[in-house]
Amino acid sequence: MPADCDSCVKMLKMDHDNINKFMGLSLDGPSIMKVWRFCERGSLQVSVELQAFGERSWKGRLTLKPQSFVT
Repeated sequence: MPADCDSCVKMLKMDHDNINKFMGLSLDGPSIMKVWRFCERGSLQVSVELQAFGERSWKGRLTLKPQSFVT
């Protein structure tokens, strides 16, 4: 099995509350797309940017969970 396929299989098997779930690959179309679980509260990057500008409430700051970026 190629190394890339091995990595995808490992990511599919990972399941933890603090890790955004990798759902698979879409091979339709001109490029390969990675498919990740939807992040209801947005990405960690957006949350950090909002917090830097004071736009996130204290309740929102306390409930922030790390989430992976969608690529």
